[in-house]
Amino acid sequence: FAINVLKEPIDYLYLLLATSLMAINWGVETLKWQLLVSKLEKISFKRSLKAIFAGTCVSIFTPNRIGEFGGRIFYLKKADKIQAIIATIIGNIGQLFITILLGFISFLLFLFYFSSFTFTPIEKSALSLGVLLIIICCVLAFMNSNKISLGLHNTASLLKFNTNKKWINKWKKYIHVFSLYSTSDLGKVVLLSFVRYFVFCMQFYLLLIVFKVNVSLLPSLVMISLSFFTLAIVPTVALAELGVRGSIAIYFIGLLSENSIGILTASFSLWIINLVVPAIIGSYFIYGLAFFNKKETKNTILSLKNRILQKAN
Repeated sequence: FAINVLKEPIDYLYLLLATSLMAINWGVETLKWQLLVSKLEKISFKRSLKAIFAGTCVSIFTPNRIGEFGGRIFYLKKADKIQAIIATIIGNIGQLFITILLGFISFLLFLFYFSSFTFTPIEKSALSLGVLLIIICCVLAFMNSNKISLGLHNTASLLKFNTNKKWINKWKKYIHVFSLYSTSDLGKVVLLSFVRYFVFCMQFYLLLIVFKVNVSLLPSLVMISLSFFTLAIVPTVALAELGVRGSIAIYFIGLLSENSIGILTASFSLWIINLVVPAIIGSYFIYGLAFFNKKETKNTILSLKNRILQKAN
């Protein structure tokens, strides 16, 4: 199908552009992760990029790509691993925040302009207000996560007198990570997440054009956002994600075009470009991890042995 479609030079140009945007996508994700872990350990952009690709390789085998934490944090030398995971989760929450925010807006537009439902002006206003309130709550919760951390820290201090002090101290150590990021830092995370989301959308739109799915820009962006939103809340393993991704894309974008094969091919191509290719690159960087490095592994084992002996004495 792809061979039959790619006949004109402009098709190859759009395909090359969609593929090239992968570099921006992962470059932005690298900057975001570098910003987050810099509070725990200074790390270069090059090493951060290796960690991102390694995490992508590991994540392809795990539900909702949770394995990316392991691939990333093992590229850190000094930072506490659990704190680094929490920092990574903050970045993922920022990306999910953008997906949900734009997903809700797209859902509203879908109900008003693409569904068979009819709404009175009062109903439209009520629904719009409800979505606006959800967005405001999400924005306030994320941008004030450092203050939420402070509240949890104080709660832990109150519980310290009546519960296991060792457990409480660990709890305080980990929730302290949220307080490391100012509102400005979190704003940067949201901005970088939005840039990455926009890149995803433009890649998908370009691929739809390449595979002859004739859709206008704005309606297609609404359906693409709904597809991303649905995919974000459906638990999947990356290896089995293709079928789910294709079905969701056909359901929403299929409302704009009857070219189901083109939609499915565009969705498959997006999956290849943004996940499979980075995972293949990441398979090379996996060997830079400590447990593949004999010297580092030996030092790690000796360090653990010394700690055990110290505790025994």
